[in-house]
Amino acid sequence: MTDTMGLSERPAMRMETATQNLARDVMEGRFPARSEPKLIPAIADPWDRIDRDPILASARRKISIEHFKAIIDHVMDYAHEWEAYRRSEEEDAKDARIASQAKLIEEMRGPRIFIDCEFNGWMGELLSFAMVAEDGQEFYAVLPEPRIWDKWCFENVLPVLGKQPVASYEDFRLAFLEFLRGFANPTIIADWPADLYYFNSVLLGRSHTESVMRPCRMQLVACDYDSAIPHNALEDARAIKVALSKLESQS
Repeated sequence: MTDTMGLSERPAMRMETATQNLARDVMEGRFPARSEPKLIPAIADPWDRIDRDPILASARRKISIEHFKAIIDHVMDYAHEWEAYRRSEEEDAKDARIASQAKLIEEMRGPRIFIDCEFNGWMGELLSFAMVAEDGQEFYAVLPEPRIWDKWCFENVLPVLGKQPVASYEDFRLAFLEFLRGFANPTIIADWPADLYYFNSVLLGRSHTESVMRPCRMQLVACDYDSAIPHNALEDARAIKVALSKLESQS
């Protein structure tokens, strides 16, 4: 036999929508349990939804206005509870993120190391490098001389190096990294961008396979200092440390 009933006329085969479920609950006087506020979605404008929805409008006509208003007030209470719950969850998540970031920053704080270096003309070969830690530990190395000297560096830096050069750049780099290994999460402080550039270039090495990771923070500061021997990297780093210590004590 041919079934002439359309699919839309088969109640048993028609899936109930959320609206139909709500209408059925309204007509039969059933309400959601108050113990599950987070399962009730927020309704921005329930009366507008009812007026535009034929199923809810039909349900509204079958019960008293007072009863229907009581039901809507009940649902809106849950909507407000859900919104409060959602905001509470967001605030808790935000507080957790802030606490995590603060902990990370605290863990990153370590001893300060003041650095200075000399190089052969504008971004030329590294000539010397110095690191002076807060606890008094110091590192100072002079690198092999360049084949061609910058005139200004030859006249002002070479005479005050004050130390024999290491045998090779590799020897310098090994000693540099060994000194840094003694400090956990240090803050590297410099008074000129080039100092940080050369510091990072030593960490990077001359190829990707040579690159070394040393967790640290870097700080570029502007300060006036009096070096015992200007353009000697070690004396300049010592002077930067003293100058910043004085500024901090005065603040």
